[in-house]
Amino acid sequence: MTTRRAGGAALRRRGVTMHPAVALGLASTALFLLTAVVGVVVAADRVAALEKFLLLVIGLELALCLALAGDRPSFPRRFLGMVVALTAVSWLVAWLERDRHGGEALAEAMLALLPLLAGALLLARDEAWWRGAIAAGASMAVCVAVLLYLRERTVWLALATGIFAVGLVELWLRRSATPAVRWLVCTLCVGACVLLALYVVEMLDPRALQTDMAQLPGALASRFTLWHDARPIIADYRFSGSGLGNAAMVFSTYLFLVHVPYVHHVHNLYLQVAMEQGVPAVVALLGMFGSALWALRRPWRSSRELRLPAAAVFVALVSLLAGGLLDAELYAGRLVFLLFVPMGSAWALHRRATVTAPVTAVVDPVGWSWPRLALVAGLPYVAAACLVFWPAGLPNLLLNIGAVRQTQVELRAYHWPDTDVQDRVRRRHEAELLPAVAAYRQVLALDPGNVAANRRLAQIALSQGAYATAAAHLSAAYAQDPDEWVLCRLWARAWR
Repeated sequence: MTTRRAGGAALRRRGVTMHPAVALGLASTALFLLTAVVGVVVAADRVAALEKFLLLVIGLELALCLALAGDRPSFPRRFLGMVVALTAVSWLVAWLERDRHGGEALAEAMLALLPLLAGALLLARDEAWWRGAIAAGASMAVCVAVLLYLRERTVWLALATGIFAVGLVELWLRRSATPAVRWLVCTLCVGACVLLALYVVEMLDPRALQTDMAQLPGALASRFTLWHDARPIIADYRFSGSGLGNAAMVFSTYLFLVHVPYVHHVHNLYLQVAMEQGVPAVVALLGMFGSALWALRRPWRSSRELRLPAAAVFVALVSLLAGGLLDAELYAGRLVFLLFVPMGSAWALHRRATVTAPVTAVVDPVGWSWPRLALVAGLPYVAAACLVFWPAGLPNLLLNIGAVRQTQVELRAYHWPDTDVQDRVRRRHEAELLPAVAAYRQVLALDPGNVAANRRLAQIALSQGAYATAAAHLSAAYAQDPDEWVLCRLWARAWR
């Protein structure tokens, strides 16, 4: 208690009332929650959206509870109990959903649970709580067995990436590290950044690198193709997203042009979040991850007893980030609440290190005043605004409004097999689609070559039998982007 009061007094003398990592985490969490609320409002299927919203809120509540419990003496026992309980819940949910991709979601959940169980085991060992250590060890053994049974290669690759990253950090922080070792760490980090940049370029424009997809493994080639084809549809909803839990039918209706769900998610966490909650949600999620990684700096460097648990949480965070590049089962399923537990664990360890570390270790070398904290907290909002408004803010906003209105009208009225195809809905609800059509025409008044507005007007015109109008819009869109896959599908329908 004396250490805690002395630390607080020292912080107040330096003008520090909050660590910048905490400020970034709070601001990013608020933005993410706001996008989730918007995702419920714009969703065509409100029931599915509310269900997912509740799961997201549960995950954020778990993270908050963990963070607030970090300074309590009973934190190691509470942390271990929560992680073991969440592991059991994940097994139960996966068993109940074994016919709905439950196994894949459980495998991706191991990215969070396995490292956290290791961290809980280390905390129980330090507390000499052997029953807890046995429970954590047994849970870890079952999780490893489940992973071996499911044979999800992307999960193993993501875990290996997390372990590799924590090894690099340990090498860099080691006092005995030579300049050669640090140069090696820098070289490996630069190499990882280059690979990530090549991945992003390949995802956005496969022609840029002239990659032969036939040379890639089948699953990876199909995912790169899916990411590239889905990008224009995601961009239609960049401000608000298409709605929580509604992505499957949106993709089927506006990308694949089929009458039932074809893909349930796009196998990419960041694209899936952008599809359901908009681009601001991706920025917020990355801000939360960045805040958690930043928060681990204090327990990693100022507390010997928290060093290994902090490393375990670091592995969980990096594994989730890496796994999100290749899959989105965790976010798309009912285990989405586990996505936020490693973040809460990082914030909890940060809080615990603030209380238990010596005063000299608590105070940062540079004091953070409220204006500087506000600047850090505003970064996610500024970044989100730049991404959604660049390069054409008003046309993008009008396009988003029209796309949301069209999606709500069509998918709320469409029920298969009562209605065989979505075109019948467009013909029956022509008057209700007029606001969406007006929004698209406003976009074209500002940007006549806008691909998305022309594509959507062409799709509506085709369903209503206006083939000449559809051909004109498709010609304008094709002239701007001849590689957009859905345009080719619509052209085939126009000339049938």
